[in-house]
Amino acid sequence: MKDVELSLAMDLNLRTAALLSGEVRAEGIDLKCSSKLRGPSLFRHQLRTREFDICDMSLTTLYMMLDRADTSFIPIPVFTMRHFFHTTALVREHAGISFPEDLIGKRLGIPGYQSAASLWCRGAFQHEFGVSPSDVEWFTQRSADANSGEIEFYPPEDLRLNTISKDESLEQMLLSGRLDGYINVAILALIFHETL
Repeated sequence: MKDVELSLAMDLNLRTAALLSGEVRAEGIDLKCSSKLRGPSLFRHQLRTREFDICDMSLTTLYMMLDRADTSFIPIPVFTMRHFFHTTALVREHAGISFPEDLIGKRLGIPGYQSAASLWCRGAFQHEFGVSPSDVEWFTQRSADANSGEIEFYPPEDLRLNTISKDESLEQMLLSGRLDGYINVAILALIFHETL
């Protein structure tokens, strides 16, 4: 019997390298792998073209699609990065933040409000530590409007969400004291890529 032909696109990291290189194979499957695109670029490409049978996808995007009764993708719970994203938060020494609960009323930077890693952080803060997204004033590099993510997104009205100007950076804002903390989940992706 002929192997089933499937195409797969996902980010290259320590947990996916053997699959993407062909070192690990699934019996009965002829898997064509691609890691040319990653993150939001891959998500947007897949949503636009539907090129791949299996594709890494933003959890935030999938949740919003399901909320809108769009079932054109079937989510499979495979997490290729095994890390608790909310542990990547950097806080200023004198910001009065010793515990996650201390984030209430603080100013936090995050690269993009719609990213899956950002969603993970907000979920952990809310459900594990009682800090809801509306308890924090958020600052982001990417605007949270209808065209800022993979699909249309409109922030809740009670959310305090600010987009910084293009000549500012969240790192500079943290160092200057205009932010109390910064959750930079992208640092993890860079670390994983540098080790391959």
